Amino acid sequence: MQVYTVGPDYAHAEARKSPALDGKVERNKDGKEIRYPVLLSAKEKLIARTVCLAFKVLDVYFSA
Repeated sequence: MQVYTVGPDYAHAEARKSPALDGKVERNKDGKEIRYPVLLSAKEKLIARTVCLAFKVLDVYFSA
């Protein structure tokens, strides 16, 4: 799961199939990797906010 923040008050997450499973990445007809939206829990949103504030930047990208 990849988490993206835009400031301390907004975060969203995406998941994808791991290529470690079978060595293949799912792609759409345009060749882009298929990703699935993930609903973050209140605790996960708090973690994203804490990371954003700790690094004192507005946009943070991290794996969870």
